[in-house]
Amino acid sequence: MGRRVYWGATVLLATALCHGLTLRRSHPLSQHFGVPVQTLQRWRQWWLTEFTTTPVWQTLRGRFIPPVAAHSLPGELLQRTQTPLLQDSMTQVMRWLAPLSTLTEGR
Repeated sequence: MGRRVYWGATVLLATALCHGLTLRRSHPLSQHFGVPVQTLQRWRQWWLTEFTTTPVWQTLRGRFIPPVAAHSLPGELLQRTQTPLLQDSMTQVMRWLAPLSTLTEGR
C-alpha cells in the first residue's frame, strides 16, 4: 500500500473519532494525529456534505439495512463492516471508498 492509502486511513479514523467531539476535547485528537483542529473540522465537514453527494455514497448507502445515518459518517461505516478488528474494518471501508481516488469518481 502506498502513502495515499495510509493517509486515507488516518483521515478516516481521525474523522470517525471526532464525531460529536467538543472543541476542547478535539485538541488531544488534533495533537495525536498531528493536524490542526481546523483540519479535523474540515475533514468532518467533507464527510457530511461533499461525500454524501458522490456516486460512491449513492451506491454504498443502498447496501445497508437499516440505512447508515449520514450525520454519523464515517464512523458508522466502520461499525457496519461486521469485522471484529478495527484494522479489518478500516481495510473494508477503504476498499469501499477506493473509487473516490480515481479521477472520474467523486471529484
